[in-house]
Amino acid sequence: MFNTWMKWSGFKDFIKIRWNCFNVKGQVDFCLKETFKLLKQDLIECCNKVFGNINAVIVENQQLIDSIDIMEELGMATEANFQLRRKAFLEVDNLLSLKESLWC
Repeated sequence: MFNTWMKWSGFKDFIKIRWNCFNVKGQVDFCLKETFKLLKQDLIECCNKVFGNINAVIVENQQLIDSIDIMEELGMATEANFQLRRKAFLEVDNLLSLKESLWC
C-alpha cells in the first residue's frame, strides 16, 4: 500500500500536515484510532485528486469491454476491437489493484 503512495512526492508532507490538524481528545489508544480514521477519509479524497477518479475510468473501460462483447456476439468485432478489449481488461485489473492499495 505505501509503495504506491510513496510514488507521490507530496505524500509525506500531506501526512504531516493532516496529522497535525486533527484535534482528538481522550485516551491515547482512542486518539490514535480516531486520528487514523480521519486520516483515511482524507486519503480517500486525496486519492481522487492526485490519482484521478479511478472509479470513473474503471466504469468507462467496463463499458468498452461490454460494447466489444456485443460486437463479437453480432459477428462485427475486428482484431483491433479484440486488442482494445485486452488493453481495457488489463487497465481495469491494474486500476482495481491500485484502488485496493490506495483505499479509493
